[in-house]
Amino acid sequence: MPDPDLRQGQGIRRSTARRVAPVGIGSYRRWAAYGSMGGASNEKNTDLWVGSILGGLIALLVIVVLLMYLIGSSLVNKVYDVQLAEFPIPSGPAAIARGKHLVESMGLCVECHGDNLAGDILEHDPFFGILAPSNLTSGRGGVGGEYTDMFFVRAIRNGINKDGNPMAILPSNYYNIIGDEDIGAIAAYL
Repeated sequence: MPDPDLRQGQGIRRSTARRVAPVGIGSYRRWAAYGSMGGASNEKNTDLWVGSILGGLIALLVIVVLLMYLIGSSLVNKVYDVQLAEFPIPSGPAAIARGKHLVESMGLCVECHGDNLAGDILEHDPFFGILAPSNLTSGRGGVGGEYTDMFFVRAIRNGINKDGNPMAILPSNYYNIIGDEDIGAIAAYL
């Protein structure tokens, strides 16, 4: 027996997309509760779309944060081998006085490392941790006794510590244009 929903000779189903509300109060309430199309209501479809979009955005955010962490940690843990051209480091009182002047006024080293260059705590955040620059003195806990003059020059110019790891906060991009005489005076003072 042929399907009554098929049109004669065309093989196309009749459109059932629009339904007419049944007559009677009780049946109208049932019809309105399920929507004009029957089945799930439009509010449920909207909630599903909003939930899918929010879930996708959260998943994308997690992926971006994970990629930033992986890329950042690979850059921070990378070891650089920067060879500097040797030049004489002055050692006279005039050079040390010039180095002190550059450190305290021009180089702005005291902004992060403190007035005595012993390294102040700049930030203590429970989420990001403690941000404390190195103690540049040669006293207890300082790197002044561990670093040679050329290590100081490499740290200032290139932002690389004595182990070859990058120093995350040191603004070496501003200091790499300092001339040999001035950076030698800074190294002599430190």
